[in-house]
Amino acid sequence: MNILLVEPDYKNKYPPMGLMKISTFHKQRNDVVTFYKGKMPDAQFAELNIERVYITTLFTFYYKKTLETIKYYSKKINPAHIYVGGIMATLLTEKLQQDVGECHVLTGLLTDASVLEIEDYTNVDTLPLDYSILDEIEYDYPAGDNYFSYTTRGCPNRCAFCAVPILEPTYQFTNNIRTQISNVNEHFGGKRNLLLLDNNIFNLSAQEMQGLVRDLQEVGFTREPTFIRQSPYEQYINKVNNPHLHPKVLSRAIAYLKEFEGKIKHPKDQQAYRDFLTQLSEADNKGQYIEERQKFINEILQHYSHTKPLKRYVDFNQGLEAARITMEKMSILAQLPLNPVRIAFDHYNPQAVENYCRAIRIAHQCGINNFSNYMLYNLDDTPDALWYRLKINIELAKELHISIFSFPMKYMPITETDRCYIGMHWNKKYLQAITAILLVTKGVVAQGEDFFNRAFGSTIEDFHRILLLPRDFIIYRNYYEEQGLTQQWDEIYQKMTAKEKEELIYGLTEVNYHTQNENVHQIIQFYQRDYNYIARG
Repeated sequence: MNILLVEPDYKNKYPPMGLMKISTFHKQRNDVVTFYKGKMPDAQFAELNIERVYITTLFTFYYKKTLETIKYYSKKINPAHIYVGGIMATLLTEKLQQDVGECHVLTGLLTDASVLEIEDYTNVDTLPLDYSILDEIEYDYPAGDNYFSYTTRGCPNRCAFCAVPILEPTYQFTNNIRTQISNVNEHFGGKRNLLLLDNNIFNLSAQEMQGLVRDLQEVGFTREPTFIRQSPYEQYINKVNNPHLHPKVLSRAIAYLKEFEGKIKHPKDQQAYRDFLTQLSEADNKGQYIEERQKFINEILQHYSHTKPLKRYVDFNQGLEAARITMEKMSILAQLPLNPVRIAFDHYNPQAVENYCRAIRIAHQCGINNFSNYMLYNLDDTPDALWYRLKINIELAKELHISIFSFPMKYMPITETDRCYIGMHWNKKYLQAITAILLVTKGVVAQGEDFFNRAFGSTIEDFHRILLLPRDFIIYRNYYEEQGLTQQWDEIYQKMTAKEKEELIYGLTEVNYHTQNENVHQIIQFYQRDYNYIARG
C-alpha cells in the first residue's frame, strides 16, 4: 500500500512517536510510507496515489485545527481509509467520531495491528521509531535530535487532573531499552541525549531500577564523555539512499562544508578545498557531486576535525514523583548522567511541601545539582499557592547552592477544546498576568532572589499588585516605569480597598464596564488604552 502519515501543522516540541512506529510497521510489510505535516497539496497527494492515511492527534485544545486537517483529507480519499489516533482521539473519542463520520477513531495504545483492519497482530507500540520520516518535512522539532523512548507505561496514582490513566491504564514495563537504542544507532545514527517519557519511574522496585540503569550504562549513558556527534555531511551520506530524503538534509551538509573551509590551515589544502567548493556551487546535481568527491571530503574532514567526546544526558522528561523518591532509589538513578532532574511540585499543602523539599534534598545528597521542575496552577490551588511554591524553590536553591528552574504549567481539564478554563480560585486577569510574566521569562522561573522579586514580587502583597498591572506594564515593565505610567497607576492602586480591587477584577472582564467608584473609574482607564505604539517606540 501507499501510506500517508499526517501530523496537523500545530507547533510542538517532540516528533509524533506514534506515527514513527506506524511507519516502521508498514515498512516492515514493504509498504511505501510518506510523512507530511499539515495539508498536503492536491497535486502531490494525487501523484503519490495514497491508499491509506493515518492522522495523529495531540492536545485537546488543538481540536479545531486537527478536525480541519481530518476533513481536508476526507475530501481526498474515502474516509473509511483514514485512521485517527493519539491523545486527543483517546480523550474525546465520541465527540471526534461524531465529527469525522466514517473515519476510524482509534483509542489508547496501538498494541494490536488487527484494529487497522489488517491481518496482522503486531504490537505496534513496541516497535522502534522510524526517525527517517523526520527528514521528509521542513518542520524542525526543537527536541527532535534525541532518542525518545519509554521504559515503563502508565502510572499507579490515577490523579483526577491527569490523562495518563486513560491513555495508559496499566502500569508495566515496555520493550527492551537496549534494543531500542541499538536499533536507532544501526539505522539512523546515534543521538546524544535520551528523553524518557515514563510517567512514574519511581514506581519500580530498587532491583528493577538498578537493572534499567545497568542497561542504559551499557549503551553509553555513563558519566564520562563518550558521544561523538555526526556532522551534517555525515548525516547526509548516511541518509542519501532514502527515497523521501528532504532537500534540507543536503542543504545542511553543503552549509557545513562551506563553514569547514575556515578550519583548513595548509595552503595547498586550502586551494584544493576552495576549488572543490567552487565546483560544488556550479554543479547542477550537488548531491551527486558530493558523493563523487567523498574520498577527498573525508580525507580533509578527518585531517582537520578535532572533535572531543561530549557528555550525554538522560532526561526523565515527564517529571519524578516527590513522594516516591527514597535515598535508595535516587542513589541508583543518580548513577546515570541525569540532566536536568524534574520533580513535580503541583500542590501547596504541608504534606506536598514536605515531600518536595525532602526529594530535592535527597537528590542533592546523591550529587544532583540541576533541577527543572513542573508546577501546576489553575487547578484547585490559589494564586498565593503558586507564589509560595516558587518562593520555596528560590530558597532551596540559595540554601543548597543548586540550580532550580521552575516551569509553571496552566491546568486545563483534559476534555476541554480550548485554553479558556478558569480555576475556582483564579480569574481571567490573574491568568493573563501569569502568562504575561512567563512570556517575558520564556516560560521559565530561574533561581535568584533578584530575578524572582522583580518578576513575581518580594512579598505576597507585591505579587497581587503585579497580577493587577495592565498587561503591557508587565511585559514592558522597564519602559513604562521610565515613562512614569506605572507610578501613576500605583498611586491609584495604593488608595484602593480590597473591595475596590475585587470590583476592578470584575470590571476588566466586562465590555464597556461603568462604575460609580472614583478609584476604580480612574484606574480602569489604564487598561482601555492602546499601548502598543508606545512599546514599539
